[in-house]
This record gives sequence, C-alpha cells and structure tokens, in this order.
Amino acid sequence: VTCHGGGYAYPNSDPGWSAAAEKIDAYTPGIQGYPHVRVNFQNGSFGSEYYSNPKSFETAVRSLFSRIIKTNGADVGIAMNVVGDAQNVLAAASIKAAVTNEYKVVAWLLENKIINKDQANYRGPYDDYIYIYNHAVRQISGNYSSANVLGESIGTLEAGDTFNTAFQLPIVSTKWNTDNMEVIILVSAKNAQGKWDIVNTAVCPVGEQITFEYLQ
Repeated sequence: VTCHGGGYAYPNSDPGWSAAAEKIDAYTPGIQGYPHVRVNFQNGSFGSEYYSNPKSFETAVRSLFSRIIKTNGADVGIAMNVVGDAQNVLAAASIKAAVTNEYKVVAWLLENKIINKDQANYRGPYDDYIYIYNHAVRQISGNYSSANVLGESIGTLEAGDTFNTAFQLPIVSTKWNTDNMEVIILVSAKNAQGKWDIVNTAVCPVGEQITFEYLQ
C-alpha cells in the first residue's frame, strides 16, 4: 500500500492524496522523511536514507521482512467479492479463524495508475514509471481517525469460526477511477500487550472475487 499523506503530499498538488492517507500517516509515528517504508506500522521501518541506493534499499527490505513477517501460517483466512460504480465500491468478506483470538477487520480502498507528471525526478518518457502511482489509499471503511485505521473489533472468533461482513467505500472525487481500484482487507488480532497486530491481508480488484487460500 502507498500512502500519499503528510510530508510533501497535499490535496491540490498530489493526485495520489486522500483524506484517508492523511489519517494513516498520522497514525504511523516517527516518520522523519519520505519515501518511508513500514511493516505492520510499528514493528520495523526505514526511511529516505536508502532513496538513492537501490541495492541498499533491497537489502533493507529483505532484512525488515525477514524479521517481521510470520512464516508458519496465517491466523485467519480471507475470501472477498468486490463490485463498484461511480458512487461506491462494495466489498463482501468472509474471515475464517485458524487461531482463537479477538479480531478487528477493516477495508481500505486503493487506486492504481494514478498519473502525476509533476513528480520530482521525472525526466521524460523513459521515466514513465516515476509518475505512475499504484496501490494508493483512497478510502477506509467505517469511522476511522488518526488514532484508529484498523476498524472495529468483531469480538472473539474461535478456531474454525467464520465471520461474514460487508463494507461500503464511497467514491468522493470525480478524479478517482473505479475501474483501476482494488480493496485490501486487513485483519488484526490483539496481542499479549493489548495492542493490535495485522495477522493477514487479502487484495481483490473491483469486479472480481477471491476464495480462501490454503498452503499445501
């Protein structure tokens, strides 16, 4: 997910900006510069010191993910069905628990192929990738704020339980293109310290559906 909020992102100059991105930026503490990469919000990050050195950036990403990402399976499975028009994107989701815990569920609306030819460092047609933004946050389901972008608790799910829900994500700008959108579902679980860790995500483009995935 890319978040065009805070720092150098402003409503009138950055087509990737959204009010939802601003709240995510505020929710994520300690950002000193942009670009900035963070995994699971507070569990590891690095900033713009790697911007000019792609090899060091790749090394930092690998190190961060090896320390943070769980490798022994997900706590929940996610299935989704997403539809949309010029007014709303609707996402139906099923959450199946593999581990008994209290969970939160939220939907974020993302947009791809956003063009900004004013992007810094753009030098011409050979650099087209620089001004195309993908997976940019446009909307968050429910009543979100800078203190909470992870949704509301759905209570405790016992292992084997399935929770069915649906989200309405309004299209609030005529500049947004529903055809280029996708929905990411984030499921968080309460840890031993009473905080919330993301335990699984799933992404589904508008007009498509995904089923539960099982590792063999």
